[in-house]
Amino acid sequence: MVLQINPYQPYQVKMGLPLSFQQIQCLTQLYQPIIGAKAISLYMTLAHQPQEKLKWTYRMMHSRLLPVLNMGIQDFNQARIHLEAVNLIRTYRDEASHEDYSRQTIYYEIQMPLSLEHFFKHPQLSLALYNQIGDEAYYGLLRLWKKEDLGQMDLSEISLPFAEVIKAKNQNFRLSELEEATEGIQLQDQYASFEPDEEIFQKQFDLAFFYQVLASKQIEKQDLSQAILLQVVSLSQFYGLDEEAMAQVVKLAQNPITHQIELELLKTYAAKHQYFKARQMNNQPMKEDSLSLTNEELADLKNKLQSQYTSFTAQEIEILLICEQMNPTAFLNQIKEEAGGFATSSEHYYLNELMDNSRLSRSTLNFLVYYLIVMEGHANFEKGRSNRLANEWQQEGLTSPAQALDFLYQQKLFKAKQNEIKDKKASQSSKKIGFNNKIKQEELVPAWLKDRQAQNEHSNLMKKFPQGEDPTKSPLENGKSNSSDQIKEEEIRKQLQKLLKKGDD
Repeated sequence: MVLQINPYQPYQVKMGLPLSFQQIQCLTQLYQPIIGAKAISLYMTLAHQPQEKLKWTYRMMHSRLLPVLNMGIQDFNQARIHLEAVNLIRTYRDEASHEDYSRQTIYYEIQMPLSLEHFFKHPQLSLALYNQIGDEAYYGLLRLWKKEDLGQMDLSEISLPFAEVIKAKNQNFRLSELEEATEGIQLQDQYASFEPDEEIFQKQFDLAFFYQVLASKQIEKQDLSQAILLQVVSLSQFYGLDEEAMAQVVKLAQNPITHQIELELLKTYAAKHQYFKARQMNNQPMKEDSLSLTNEELADLKNKLQSQYTSFTAQEIEILLICEQMNPTAFLNQIKEEAGGFATSSEHYYLNELMDNSRLSRSTLNFLVYYLIVMEGHANFEKGRSNRLANEWQQEGLTSPAQALDFLYQQKLFKAKQNEIKDKKASQSSKKIGFNNKIKQEELVPAWLKDRQAQNEHSNLMKKFPQGEDPTKSPLENGKSNSSDQIKEEEIRKQLQKLLKKGDD
C-alpha cells in the first residue's frame, strides 16, 4: 500500500551521520539520474533539518516543509516514494499518535547512500543507472571512480609504518580488553551496505522452474553465484522477461571456455533479447483464427453445434462457444482462478510449447485446458498428460472443441461397451468354471467312498444322543420330552382340573 501523506500531518526526522564530500558526489552522480533532482532535494533537506536533540529534529508539519522544497504535496509524495525505493529513507507512521489515519505522525529515518563498490555491484541500482545514462556514460563513471594504485607505477614508497611513528603509552592495557569493549555493539557506519535478501526475489521469480530450464541447457545450479541470481531477477523485472527468456540470456552470457556467467554480458543480452522479443511479437503472424467472433457468427456457430451434435447439453455448448472466443493464455488464467488457484509460469510455458509445436487450433487447446482441469479435476496443467492428449487429438484430426468433445464421448461409449463385453465374458467363464469344477469333484469321489462317509456321519450323530433315541425324530416321536417341560405341563393340568371341579360344584 502506498502511503499518501497530506500537508497537515506532523513529521520528525531521525538523522544519520554527516554526509562526506564523496557521498554527496555519489548522490548527485549515481542516485540522481535514477530518482530525479526533486528526490535528492528532499533527501538533502531532511538530512539537514534543525535538531531538537541528538539525532532527532523538531516535530513540524509537512505544510512548513513544502514551501522550503518549492513543491506541492503530489511532487513531495513522488519524491519520497523514490527515496524509499532506493533505500535512502525509511518511513514510519505512529498509529498511537492519533485515531485519524490522516493525522498520525510520520517518522523519517535517514539512510546512508551505498558506497561506490556496493552501488556498482547492486543489480537493480547499477542496471537502472546503466539504462538511464547509457553505456558510454556508465563506463565513463566506472573509469572516473576507479582506484589508482601508485604502487604499480615506477615510484619508490617512503611511507613510515605505524609502529615507528606512534608509541603505545600504556603497554599493560591488553588488546583483548579493547575487543571485549566493542563486542555486541552495533556502531554507525558512514556507508550503507547491500545484503541480498533471497526470500524477496524468490517471491518475484520462479527459481525452481528457472533451474529446470537451465538444466535442459546444460547449466548447473552451482554455476550461478548469489550476485548472478540477483542480476537475473533484476533484469527479469526491468525488461519484463520470464524465466525461460532469462535462462536463454544466461546461456548466451556463459563464457564458452571457462563456463562462467559474465555479469556485463547478462545486461547486454537481456537488452537485446527484450528488443528481439518485441520485434517478434510485432512481426509474428497469427497462428490461425484470431478468436474474435461477432455476435452473428456466435449465433450461427451455436445453431450449427445444436443441429450437428444433438447429444450435447446447453452447458457444454456454452463452454464450446467460450473456447472459440478466448486466447489460451487468458483462458488458462480464468480457469485456474475459477478453480480457486492461479496459473504458474510452468503451466504457461507448457501451454506455449503446445501452441508452438502442435497443429491444434487455439480453441481446441482451450478445451484441452478445460478438460484436464475441470472435467478430470487435475490441480495443474501438466506437461505429460497434456502432451499425450494433444498428440492423440492431432492424430485423430480434431480441428475444433466440438470434435474433441464428441471424440471423448465416443471414447467413453467405446470403453463402456468394452467393459460390458468383458464383464459378460467374465461372468460366463466363471459359471462354466464352477460347473466344470462341480462335475470334476463329483467324478473324483467314488460311490463306495460316499457310502462310507454317510455311515460315519450317522454314527457320529448317534453318539451325541441317549441310547434308543433317534436323532432324526422329534422329542414327541421319541416318546420323551424335556423334564422341566413335563413338570410344567403336569402343574397346568392340575390347575385345570381344580377349576373344572369348582365349576361342577
